[in-house]
Amino acid sequence: MRRGKALLKILVLLVAGLQLSSCGVQSTGRNRTLNTVDLGSQSIAAECNTFSATGLQMLGRIKTYTDNNGNNAEDVHQLVFSDVPNSFLESSSQAIRFFRWKAVGTATELDPEALDFRIEVDNGFGTYIPVTGYTDYFTKDDLIKINSDYALGETDYIAVLRRLRFAIFGTDFSYQALQAVLYNEGSIVGKADMLLPLFDADPVSYGLTHANVLTQLHPLYGRTDLSQEQILAAAQALCSGF
Repeated sequence: MRRGKALLKILVLLVAGLQLSSCGVQSTGRNRTLNTVDLGSQSIAAECNTFSATGLQMLGRIKTYTDNNGNNAEDVHQLVFSDVPNSFLESSSQAIRFFRWKAVGTATELDPEALDFRIEVDNGFGTYIPVTGYTDYFTKDDLIKINSDYALGETDYIAVLRRLRFAIFGTDFSYQALQAVLYNEGSIVGKADMLLPLFDADPVSYGLTHANVLTQLHPLYGRTDLSQEQILAAAQALCSGF
């Protein structure tokens, strides 16, 4: 079972005490294979990314997963929403699920099995606590329940959502991208694709080693004139909100 393996892997990594940089980037001092790409000794690895859905008000950020002690795991990511469509907040028939995918040559390969995740809430003291078990979808009803069960005191659903983070399991390095999909009674309303951190923050060097479908998802896609300092600043800015 995928989440059983993910739990075992995260426990092993937590014991090992792998640390993430607090500034939101890693400047690799040694070669490290991330998302099947060797970043090299001078590359800047972006630990965060943003996402948005085309034609749909579904926005947020994704980051390599860290626990409350700063430890990280290779196949878990944390995701936060800054906005979702009003239709999601108004109807219990709409749900959001997450899928992983990768580029294979010039084609893409989407894993049809939705990823398991756990919802965590900011307790107001800089610590996140789990407020759900493992699931592969969530709806407005989850926001109502979390707000009530944990006495968050929020008066609207979007405020509840913005206090939550989603620990998504199964996002290992053999996959390069994540897709968040909004459904209405089983039919797709819209979706947002995003690169999974870590990845090379330099859009030019990233494009040299990745398929075009992935390169176009890079948050700095099309910026060919950036200095290392500008790339570093942009990578740090991607973590704003975490």
